[in-house]
Amino acid sequence: MKKLLLMTAITAAIFAVDASASLTELPTIAGSSPLKVDFSTKTGVQNVANVPLPNNLYVAGSSAARGFLERTAEAYAKPGSVIYKYQNTGASANIFTYVFTAGDTAVANGLVKDQTYVIHYRTRDGSITAPLISSFPTPDKAVGVTFNSLEDFAANAANYTCGSQSALTATAPLLVTCKGTTPEKLVVAPANATGAAGKPSVLALSDVDAAQFVSSLNGANVANGLPKKALTMGSTAFAAQVFGIGVNLKLRNAMQNAQIASGTLPASCAGDDTEACMPGFTTAQITSIFASGRFNDWTNLSYGTGNLVSANPGKTPKNTAVHICSRTAGSGTLATFQTVFENAPCTVNEAIQAAVSKTIFPLQSSVLGEEKPNATAKVYHSIESSGDVENCLASLDGFDVAKKAASTTGIVGNGNFGAGTTPPLVLSPATSGEDFRWAVGIFNADRNATNALPFRFIKIDGYSPSLINTANGKYKFWSELSYITPTPTTKLSLTAQAFVNGMSKPEIIAKSNLKTASWDKTAATASGYMATAARAISGAKAFNPALPVMPFTHSNGGNSVGSVNHCRAPAILNGNVMLPGLN
Repeated sequence: MKKLLLMTAITAAIFAVDASASLTELPTIAGSSPLKVDFSTKTGVQNVANVPLPNNLYVAGSSAARGFLERTAEAYAKPGSVIYKYQNTGASANIFTYVFTAGDTAVANGLVKDQTYVIHYRTRDGSITAPLISSFPTPDKAVGVTFNSLEDFAANAANYTCGSQSALTATAPLLVTCKGTTPEKLVVAPANATGAAGKPSVLALSDVDAAQFVSSLNGANVANGLPKKALTMGSTAFAAQVFGIGVNLKLRNAMQNAQIASGTLPASCAGDDTEACMPGFTTAQITSIFASGRFNDWTNLSYGTGNLVSANPGKTPKNTAVHICSRTAGSGTLATFQTVFENAPCTVNEAIQAAVSKTIFPLQSSVLGEEKPNATAKVYHSIESSGDVENCLASLDGFDVAKKAASTTGIVGNGNFGAGTTPPLVLSPATSGEDFRWAVGIFNADRNATNALPFRFIKIDGYSPSLINTANGKYKFWSELSYITPTPTTKLSLTAQAFVNGMSKPEIIAKSNLKTASWDKTAATASGYMATAARAISGAKAFNPALPVMPFTHSNGGNSVGSVNHCRAPAILNGNVMLPGLN
């Protein structure tokens, strides 16, 4: 294979690597022009539009699976090559494009060696984009499932600045992120994207099964057609995901103080981040905290003979109204929460977060509502991404997200609780000085692993959101990541199936899990993701965080393709399969 030798001046000025180093050039594809790599301006692939359509994979839906996909790309890419990850800003935020050259491992999973593959990944708008793209043979721009334009990439290559390639070796590929300075154009996936000859592939990923998007609670409406279309789709699990209830740090400390006062935690736990000192809620308390009109003020949270406010004299916020940092309808995180804690929309159509008024539940992420002075109504912050849920909790704790430091002027968050122009939340009384609010939020449980932000996860019914607790059936807030197809019998294209094969392997999933500073220091990984029940590991007698497998499934007894339904109580596959974790 040809090597592109870098000139010494370019190497020294741009990559800061040894002048004798060489980088693998992307290969020539039969019937098209070779893909040129422009190392002189660090912009990556210039003629990426020449990649054959079947080698283009359009992925839409859950952001949680992006780590698996990146690890799979690293497993499939040719050693000594660069995987380019294009990440844009503005209108294209949370829309990614990956370019890599297939190696021997990819061949074993159905790809073609030495060919270039392009992955278009849209995580904007959450899991609802998975049934949306599956419901339209010709993806409809009106439903918002759009991706970066490859032609625009080629025309605006200079807009990208890529990371260093100094760590590139001959034995492994290197993932390099190229960030854009100008938002690129967004386009719909090509018509009839199936992966057949001359057509691209589609892979629709969701935190929950498609049937959950039949309900308006999860974003279905007449315009997107999901009330009818989602009913006939198939959902097949490829991984399990653990979610968590997070509280901002001042609320966590207050909960610890209240549990210390009630005798359920020792005095030594005050301010302690270890798993043993993690405070918690019961399932009933969580449902009440989030439900409309059920629990508006933190004085309703009782511990023993006192409550959260009386147990923290001098350490309470100026307004004790409950603040909820949550997600917009269409989020798989919110859909999982609705199913687990409200059994909605399975048998109940009562929204946990009812749109009663802007004070209770903002309908848009740009409308934050206002806090009532007497705490007679809770305040919902409905926001689009898990990262912004983190920022919401941090901002309400009195942390300046933009400056990454404690605020000296009170709560400074705006629409996305960071830098931006959205009108701020109206607080009563007006915030000043070192003001704060107690707030609770929902997101995947592998976040804030180093405790860099002022929020912490809490226990549910006495158990932390760890992999081992979830695998043992003790922790309940989890879901099965699934790929969604137009019907249960619809088969994936070879390219899409190749990535599902990789993304469902326990050893690849484990690489996406992070050790969490607050939890058991002896565990190789505390929380995150597991392979599905169908991935039983032969001879395993105990849960292994290096090869994590979830013993339970929402699929039917035979784990049939397309059969995942989160309204079905999770159970052990077939009832007689011995899997690690059940001990």
